[in-house]
Amino acid sequence: MKIKLYKYCSYLAICSLTLVLACEDLEEDPTGILTPSTFFQSESDLDAAVVAVYKPLMDAYINSQRQIPTMGGDDVTTQPGGNKQDFRDFDQFNVSSANNWLNGLIWRPYWRQIFHANAVINNYEQVNGSDEFKNQAAGQAYFLRALAYFNIVRIWGGVPIVTDIASGEESRASTQEVYDLIYQDLAFAENNLPNSWPGEPGRATKWAAKSLIAQVAITNAGWPLKDPSKYTLAATKAGEVVNNSQHALLPNFLDVWLPENDNNAESIFALEFCQGCAEWTFDQSWGGWATVPEQEEGGWDDWYAEKQFFFDFPEGLRKDVTFYTEFKDINNGGAIVSWENSVRAHPYYNKYRAGGIAAGIDDANPRSKALSGKNIYIFRFADVLLMYAEALNMSGGSMTEAYSAVNQIRRRAAGLPLNTPNPSVDLPPGLQGQVFHDTVIDERAWELAGELSRWNDMVRNEIVQEVVSKRHPDELPIITTINEDKYLAPIPASEIDLNPNLVQNPGY
Repeated sequence: MKIKLYKYCSYLAICSLTLVLACEDLEEDPTGILTPSTFFQSESDLDAAVVAVYKPLMDAYINSQRQIPTMGGDDVTTQPGGNKQDFRDFDQFNVSSANNWLNGLIWRPYWRQIFHANAVINNYEQVNGSDEFKNQAAGQAYFLRALAYFNIVRIWGGVPIVTDIASGEESRASTQEVYDLIYQDLAFAENNLPNSWPGEPGRATKWAAKSLIAQVAITNAGWPLKDPSKYTLAATKAGEVVNNSQHALLPNFLDVWLPENDNNAESIFALEFCQGCAEWTFDQSWGGWATVPEQEEGGWDDWYAEKQFFFDFPEGLRKDVTFYTEFKDINNGGAIVSWENSVRAHPYYNKYRAGGIAAGIDDANPRSKALSGKNIYIFRFADVLLMYAEALNMSGGSMTEAYSAVNQIRRRAAGLPLNTPNPSVDLPPGLQGQVFHDTVIDERAWELAGELSRWNDMVRNEIVQEVVSKRHPDELPIITTINEDKYLAPIPASEIDLNPNLVQNPGY
């Protein structure tokens, strides 16, 4: 059973929907209007409010525009024309504060997520129900608020800290202060969320909270906070997931991406999409269709793989599954076109294509395949394994365990048994320190390609300029000088117009 958003409650009428929407002086008959004291009565009321916190996160991920802030990464690029300017802005490091998709499809959903979480956090205790139910409900809200703030702070840096109803006049907090709130929220989530939700796999668990703590900590070890002591916390929390949870790598990399394998052992936290469910109003429709070639198969060409990244990608099963490189030309009787001879002349990502490589564009109306019920991963076990290896190495932990974590990933990538040593793919012995670290970062690039990870890894490791300097000459040209100012996005101009206390980031 997937979380039912049909209960997306009318209670949200009492919540502020965006951070800085202007207020109007309206007279309104208060009869029948829901308030916290009248709405939060029963466990079902509380659960309806909790379910509503998931909706803005799904709003942000249902469209391919979620990729926009990460377009500076070397794993993704976009087409040179058409209506993709908001993608190109980031891909060419020429972003302005007028980027409409960044504002409407990323900034605003994440703030709605925070406000809906605040409603739960500030009212759950008054509900007439068991303490366990109430604490688990609050645990989900705390987790989702932390996740929203983590996404926001990585994109924009320090932002207002809002833990109740927003006034619309908040000033920006420091990056450190935002992270302090994130850790505080996750401590509650970790202590109160269950190990699993039988029959409701879309809800956040204790292991999702631990995974997020590990990712937050490993981020804080790098730019901008540069606190290497956080590697110890990252190693501890990732290790708890690796060693104590029910999660594990699937033996076959292909199986990770097949819709019939949603909610598999590797899935720690994923957004649940359900095609054809009457009560479930979200599909991964445009997220997948946007990564299908427009000219050959009728897709939208929002983003696809950079050539150099594809060329450098290690050969083997993982590469074959990650990309698809032959297209069925619907304008030419389904004739096969190789990526080199396609209109865009780029390989495309296979991970988001409906059904993975097991599916194809076979019928006369390929648009009908746009709707997909495939889940979108937020955390999968492979990511946590690689965080574990990185953090162990950088914190002076067990290199035996660090090697084991990376080698499992590398063996699966080659289609080999996970736990059988194989010198043809295993890391050479003796790596440590910065050399091992760089090797893990490369492995993350290949394993998590196209999954909103590469850009963030480049930023926290301060390798943006180095990586971008290797961009293939066929890609979109860099328009401006790349420096640390480009590590953050501009605060949307429309939001600053409404709240001048949202001081713009340097360089914009």
